[in-house]
Amino acid sequence: MIAPLFTYFEEEITKGDVANISSTKKNNGIKSFIMPPEKMVFYRNAMILSNSGSVGYLFYHGYPFVASDHVTVIQIRGEADFMTEEIVLYLKPVFEAMKYKYNFGREISDKRLRKEKVLLLVCGENGRPDWQYMEDYIKNLRKKVVWNKIPYIQKSVDLNSRSWEDIPMERLFEIKKGKRLTKGLISNNMIRKGKR
Repeated sequence: MIAPLFTYFEEEITKGDVANISSTKKNNGIKSFIMPPEKMVFYRNAMILSNSGSVGYLFYHGYPFVASDHVTVIQIRGEADFMTEEIVLYLKPVFEAMKYKYNFGREISDKRLRKEKVLLLVCGENGRPDWQYMEDYIKNLRKKVVWNKIPYIQKSVDLNSRSWEDIPMERLFEIKKGKRLTKGLISNNMIRKGKR
């Protein structure tokens, strides 16, 4: 069955407590809270990359959510439960550095994203990213932040003392397209306003 080629209207969606993530740079990408149709895929503990509209913004959601077809869901390949907010905060500027390549007319597609490479610190000879270093780095930064006043600390970091490697994104991350919520899904799975 081919779903109709039109999207839902906000007034047709039953409000609920599941975050509906779409392509906005505001509110951590949350468009609304809904009771999604059964056919929608639920995600948890994942990064969301806006691939249209507010192209290139990355957000983290550690709780259950559904994603529109205007975002890409990204999880660490084979280690989805390992992803922490600190690791995502480390990766956020790495991913968002790609924004300049994309715009409304040249959106980020799953195919284009799989071809991208990210420069990450690796540990050992297996080329595995040093996730622990990334997490610890952000945790230490958080300890140093003094709200309302961020002190300037003059300390150089020797980036050559560690091993860095360009790693294909496809090797590290599972990249999944969000699911389009259509009227067909809504009418089959939800009570519409005024109709039972």
